[in-house]
Amino acid sequence: MNEEIQTLVDSLRRGQYEDPTAKIELLIAALQEHRADDAVLLSLLRSPQIPLRLAAVSACRGRLNGELAPELLKLGEKSQKSLNDLEEKLRSMRLKRWPRTVTPE
Repeated sequence: MNEEIQTLVDSLRRGQYEDPTAKIELLIAALQEHRADDAVLLSLLRSPQIPLRLAAVSACRGRLNGELAPELLKLGEKSQKSLNDLEEKLRSMRLKRWPRTVTPE
C-alpha cells in the first residue's frame, strides 16, 4: 500500500480529521491515482469504519472485477436491510405515539 494511502487510512481509522468529507475525497483520489490493487480495496470495503468503506466504494467505479463486485453487492444488501429495519422502527414508533385515526361514523 502506498505511503500516502496508508497515512490517509490511518487518520480516518483514528478519527483524526476536521472535515471527514475532504479526507474521504483525498483517499478516493489517492486510491484512483495510485491504482490501488484489489486486495487494498477489498480490505477497505470490509473495514468497520464507514469513511473507509465509502472511499473504497467510490474508488471501485469502473473496476468491478474479481472479488470487488460481490463485496459491493454485500454492502448494498446490508445498506438496504438497514434502511428497511429503520423504516420498520419508525413505523412502529409512530403507531405507538399517536392513537389510531378515528373513522367517521
